[in-house]
Amino acid sequence: FDVFFKKHRIALEVQVAQHRLHHTSCYKDVKKKIRRRDRKKRTLCQDNGIFLLEVWYDEKPEIVIPERVQKIKCFVNQASQISIYNQSIISKT
Repeated sequence: FDVFFKKHRIALEVQVAQHRLHHTSCYKDVKKKIRRRDRKKRTLCQDNGIFLLEVWYDEKPEIVIPERVQKIKCFVNQASQISIYNQSIISKT
């Protein structure tokens, strides 16, 4: 990952043009390796409860990072509310 915020369980990965471009035959194997590595990182994050923020070369980081962090905050807030609700139901039984 390019950056990992351990406390918040957020990984940041900046995807450069080589992840999507280059259609020459000699670059085909390299592109497959890059995509395989990207899938592995996504799976690793998902399996370990880490939020992966991917910013692509053609996106503006100053716009997409705050938007995606806000989505993570909303998700975490909803998940914690569900957890609190479930705990209150369990304690009543």
